[in-house]
Amino acid sequence: MAGHVDHGKTTLIKQLTGVDTDRLEEEKRRGLSISLGFAYRELCAGISVGFVDVPGHKNFINTMIAGVCSIDVALIVIAVDDGPMPQTFEHLDILRLLGVKDFVIVITKIDQADDFHQRSVVRLVKLSIPHFENLFLINSLKPDAGINLWKYLSAKAKTLPVKSEQGHFRLSIDRSFLIKGIGLIVTGTVSSGAVTIDEELRILPGSRRVRVKQIHAFDKNVNRARVGERCALNISGIKKSQVMRGDWLVGKSFGKGTPRFDARFTLLSSAPFPLKHRTNIKLYIGAKRQRALILFHDREKQGHKLSPGSTLLVRFISQSDLVCCRGDKFIVRDDSESFTLGGGVVLDPAVDSTKNLSVSRRTFLSEKDDQAPKTLLSALILNHKQVVSVKWFKTMCNLQTEEFQKILHSISKKNRLFKFSWIDEEYIVSKRQWECLERFIQDSLSLWHKNNPELSGMKECELRNNFQCRFDNASFESIVSHLVKANRIERCHGYVNLISFRRKLDISRNRNWLLIKNSLSVSSPQIAAFNDLCSELNIDNDIILDVLRKAVKEKRVYQFGTQRYILKDRLCELMVATRHLSEQESAFSITQIKRKLGLGRNSCIDLMEYFDSIGFTRRSKDRRSVVRPKYPDTLLEDS
Repeated sequence: MAGHVDHGKTTLIKQLTGVDTDRLEEEKRRGLSISLGFAYRELCAGISVGFVDVPGHKNFINTMIAGVCSIDVALIVIAVDDGPMPQTFEHLDILRLLGVKDFVIVITKIDQADDFHQRSVVRLVKLSIPHFENLFLINSLKPDAGINLWKYLSAKAKTLPVKSEQGHFRLSIDRSFLIKGIGLIVTGTVSSGAVTIDEELRILPGSRRVRVKQIHAFDKNVNRARVGERCALNISGIKKSQVMRGDWLVGKSFGKGTPRFDARFTLLSSAPFPLKHRTNIKLYIGAKRQRALILFHDREKQGHKLSPGSTLLVRFISQSDLVCCRGDKFIVRDDSESFTLGGGVVLDPAVDSTKNLSVSRRTFLSEKDDQAPKTLLSALILNHKQVVSVKWFKTMCNLQTEEFQKILHSISKKNRLFKFSWIDEEYIVSKRQWECLERFIQDSLSLWHKNNPELSGMKECELRNNFQCRFDNASFESIVSHLVKANRIERCHGYVNLISFRRKLDISRNRNWLLIKNSLSVSSPQIAAFNDLCSELNIDNDIILDVLRKAVKEKRVYQFGTQRYILKDRLCELMVATRHLSEQESAFSITQIKRKLGLGRNSCIDLMEYFDSIGFTRRSKDRRSVVRPKYPDTLLEDS
């Protein structure tokens, strides 16, 4: 029941149900609704009609937004003496943005206008409020004035489909209070799932655990409340001071809140100005009112301004965690809360901090938001060939594990799917797509080997970057690991190569090794560094690095210091000479060992630090001693 202040909403509800929804003393004194009012009238066994009386005054618009969750039909109340007013149209905009499609116009106080004025108001309503289902004129002073409206609502109620109880229980708390002898009561409308007495729930944010002691719905105690029902829960395990308006009561297995989500947002055509990228706004989801930042996707096409009446994919970043799922509706008002800007629907509540949309993600966000989870999962895996995270999909669509498994089983009956895990998380992809991803990795390596025949492997980071332009990191890691286990590729020290290619390395590799080995064998005061080899040899730097990498792996060459390389035989000689000096001097200085080995100071310091790191020597202040004298013999014996 929505409309402008003092247009007779509360009076009409009392006439239809016998309940006065203005229960607060301040409401009766001021003659207007401040808080949400609720009334019920039983239609027949198992069916009741519930009325939500939302405040009409502009200062209580935020309260009105909290009251329209799970509404089937909206009654727009217009007093004949005023006609449609600013709050009438703002309420209409909000209801449409929140997904309410069925509107009934109720023109009240007709006793205060003659027939000509009544017809004029009806004409004005039809021109300014298109697409409503029915229209009623009511004299609220007559006891039976609402009988035709009640008959219409009764018939409508019998045709409405039963809402699915799929998903974890969720309820946005709009009120909390204490009752002496009973305890803490929280109220709200059930957004999804169902709850029973003695069930354990959590309050988000904060994840505090509570237990349901009693449930009150439709003005009576019940054992169970389900999606779409307005209810009051008597809970234990928490203090009233720990419960805030806008907190969410959720099932114990539900995920956690998120400070950001992707959505489709529509800026009202009546908005007073274009909306800019990175504007601070007030965001309403359920009973929560939160300051947030709105970011535009597709800025390269849309620009940094959104014109009134336009729709765009956006991301919201709020000051604290929000609880939302795909398909949830929201409202956006300006930061000062002077007017409604627009609203939309949540598309993905489980997003990371990635700034740009990938092609696959853009495709996903373009899917219809009202699709059933089974249709959406099938489209992602089979049509869009995406790798789907099980955890992400269940969180996004608010699915319990058994519900997800049922959907997956239904899809896999006709299609071959492939499951894999990475970092304790499960993923699903079509078998055909998995094989395509494997081919992509192998073809990328094959092409690289063809263009770089003298190098044994491709840098893994380069392969990963090529892959992530099209797919995600979890897929890359899993596929590479799978190919390694299947003995089709080799992964070592940050490089990847095809096993088949390794066996076909050109003889030039041996020729390059001989040139590098000769250069390392030349006696010099300094132990050769990588830059020295690059300057001295007429060989591509990547080839030198590749040959050295393989030689280090095979322990023909040892690396230390700032990319210094030394042959194994030369290293053993220096170790033996160091051991001889230690037999004469139990503790020796850099100057002494430098003179003994005939090395430059920088090379000597790097060598001694390497000896310290492998445990051959030990440093004490500015002197060293040999602690493992048999190390050179062990090194020579090592193949």
